Amino acid sequence: MTRSIVPLHPPSHTLMSSVPPPLSQGPPPLDQAPPPGWWGRNWKWMIPTCVVVTFVTIAAFIFLIFSFVMGMMKSSTPFKEAMSRANASEQVKTALGTPVESGMFVTGNISTSGSSGHAFLAIPVSGPKGEGIIRLEAKMSAGTWTYTTLHLHVPGQPANIELKP
Repeated sequence: MTRSIVPLHPPSHTLMSSVPPPLSQGPPPLDQAPPPGWWGRNWKWMIPTCVVVTFVTIAAFIFLIFSFVMGMMKSSTPFKEAMSRANASEQVKTALGTPVESGMFVTGNISTSGSSGHAFLAIPVSGPKGEGIIRLEAKMSAGTWTYTTLHLHVPGQPANIELKP
């Protein structure tokens, strides 16, 4: 029985060099820099993204604080009473029309401590015929609000419209 040896590679290819490749003797050549890391590849879009996210977060925080403060003012008894009296007044209906609605930015302050406190508000209002500002000053004593000033100022009209009872 005869065995023949079949070469694994065709004869045109060399199998393996008898001399191993030389070992690296130091750092790679200077013209081949290592590939950049994640930050090196992505900093051009990451920095603007971080800046935008920071500004959006700050703006959202300011908006939430503003919304909270406006909600507190608009849910107060002096604000509700002023709007109720404005909507019930025939003079206001004549000057502004109906319905009379409050504007977005109520200014002033309300301070309470137990059953006493004070309020100073400027409430922008508008209706189909025009707009104006309700000015309100009130003091709370024993849990009851007493209004020292409560009137509507309509630009272009000579006198304020009194809203106190």
